[in-house]
Amino acid sequence: MKTLVCVLFGGLNLFACSLSSMDHKLDSVKMSPCVEDNYRHKSEAEIAAMTPAQRIDEAVKEQLYHMPAAENYGFAIIGKYIRRDGVKIFPILAAHMNAYDPTRASKCEMMRFFVAHMTAENLDASIIRLRGTEEGRLAIEALEKAVQRMQEASMDDPKYGPLSDFDFTKSHLRMLKGVNISDGQIRDTLRVRHNVQLTDDELFAFSIFLTALDPKYPSWSEVGEVGPPMLLKDSKRYYDAYLEFKAKNHIR
Repeated sequence: MKTLVCVLFGGLNLFACSLSSMDHKLDSVKMSPCVEDNYRHKSEAEIAAMTPAQRIDEAVKEQLYHMPAAENYGFAIIGKYIRRDGVKIFPILAAHMNAYDPTRASKCEMMRFFVAHMTAENLDASIIRLRGTEEGRLAIEALEKAVQRMQEASMDDPKYGPLSDFDFTKSHLRMLKGVNISDGQIRDTLRVRHNVQLTDDELFAFSIFLTALDPKYPSWSEVGEVGPPMLLKDSKRYYDAYLEFKAKNHIR
């Protein structure tokens, strides 16, 4: 079985991946959408002119042709425009997740799936909760079905270790359906700045409340202090929302 070996660079959700069970060269099939003769990083103007689908394809190629000397290309340049695409990118992510068959996926399909669920998690934590939009819920459903296919293919076998593709993918699904990185930052910020103590159950309920209030709540504030803990720059909207949540739920 083919598996992806992924290395995290800093806190940017930027991964360099290679296929551990095969050599690191790309498929030589010229029809593959992941293959580009004489691949080069594109200019920001070229990335800006792409369609959302083309930007995802470029993100896939960047991972497969990864150039360590230009770590920021994927997150800072491609990611910048993918984050601007927002909801428009969700159907593309869902399509790649639905197409993923772990029993016979090519290297291109594996990387498309990887980029799809990585992108979904990143957008969910920084721009808009997927579960707050119809397109996003369809993407979550697609990922859930992909996780089921991975389990049916025995990719949840303990022999693959705690950092396996299955565990990594399932962790993204768990965050999309529940509490994500942004929610953790909100909890830390409310605790430090406003002396608000949220249990895990209360944090989950608060995240549901925030999603109904405004699915874009992860974008209300940027991170201001790099921790630990990582605190948000502007806490007022979150605190005001918490006071409303507290009153409606009769929390002391």
